[in-house]
Amino acid sequence: MTTPHRPITPKDVVDYRAPRDAQISPDGQFVAFSLEHASKPRPMSQLPSQIWLAEVASAHSRRLTFSAGVDCSPRWSPDSRRLAFLSDRARSDQFQLHVLELSGGEARPVT
Repeated sequence: MTTPHRPITPKDVVDYRAPRDAQISPDGQFVAFSLEHASKPRPMSQLPSQIWLAEVASAHSRRLTFSAGVDCSPRWSPDSRRLAFLSDRARSDQFQLHVLELSGGEARPVT
């Protein structure tokens, strides 16, 4: 069953989110990317964003970070078990490097 087409509304434009900076894991099983609200009237470095993870085989994606600020620039560890990213979660507009274990747990700051 297909979804009927409808006109784009102003709410659609305001709520639009765009994937940015996609990074394929070294083992080729995942793609990490940041998902940003594209229509906010602020510089890109200040747009709220989160890190998401997509499984290549199933195309299933899930949100990895939940801070209210900016989580961006995901990068993989060589063994594909950790993801490093920049975040201003501790202090707005002051980015620090964080690492997240894909096996679970909270992201931890490293700088």
